[in-house]
Order: sequence, then C-alpha cells, then structure tokens
Amino acid sequence: MSVLTDAALTAEAATIQNETASNANSADRVGTMLTDIIDSKVNVDKMTYTSFQFTVSNSGGTYTSTTRQNNSVGTTFTFLAGGTGTIVCIASTPVFTATKTFCPGATLWGDGFPQFLVGEVDSTTDFIFSVVKYDGTSPAVPDFINELFEIRVYD
Repeated sequence: MSVLTDAALTAEAATIQNETASNANSADRVGTMLTDIIDSKVNVDKMTYTSFQFTVSNSGGTYTSTTRQNNSVGTTFTFLAGGTGTIVCIASTPVFTATKTFCPGATLWGDGFPQFLVGEVDSTTDFIFSVVKYDGTSPAVPDFINELFEIRVYD
C-alpha cells in the first residue's frame, strides 16, 4: 500500500498474472495490488482547478468578452483574432501550462451550421482556440455572438 510507478505496478500485475503456485494469489496479495493502484493514481474527484468562464462575441473580427460566472484564475484576459479560424486568449500573467490547462469542447452555431471549438496552450500567457466547421474547414473569421467558453487550469 504505497505510491508506485507505472513500471512497478506493471511488474506487480505480471507477478499475479503469471503465478503458478497454488493459492499464491491470496486475497491479501490481490487486495494489496488494488490498493497500490488506487494510491498511485490521481482520482478525478481529487483534481482541483481554477477556471475562467466567459462569453465572447465577434463583430467584424473584433472580439469582446465578458466574465460570465467566475474568474478564479486571478488574472485578466483579452481576446484577439488569430490566424484562419483561430482566436487567441491572452492572460495578463503566466497561468497556462501544456499539461494542466484544459478547455472543455464546445459546439458553436455560426452560419446556421455547427462549429466545434478546441483549445490548446501556445505559451504560458497564450491559449489558442481553433474553430472547425462541420465540414472540417475553418472559417476565416469565427462568427458567433455571446458564446460561453471555459478555461480550466488544474493544480
């Protein structure tokens, strides 16, 4: 009952899987393995994050945003048009990390058809939103009004 690396967990599992001695895989051995797995992995219910929930509108390539429900990230954000089909969210202080920043996907409605939003970290201050239309192409300038977005920064 300890925190183990993936390699150690794999070795422990192989020992149990390949055991040939009668009664060697006791309840204690298997139970210890299960406890090691639980102790070694991050449980979703224990993952904490700060978030920024906001609406963004586009008028001729100029983006405006309004904090909707929450900004527990503790910084201010501005939005600019990026390249084709992209919007850049710029944080006033470094808050984004490639492995701990997440934007739940969203479905937008532009031109009367669904558009899908994905996000990725570009730097510690820049988060890039990419908009992809239902046919796989990206609009030159993503067109939407008061769409709700969220960025989560996990601890």
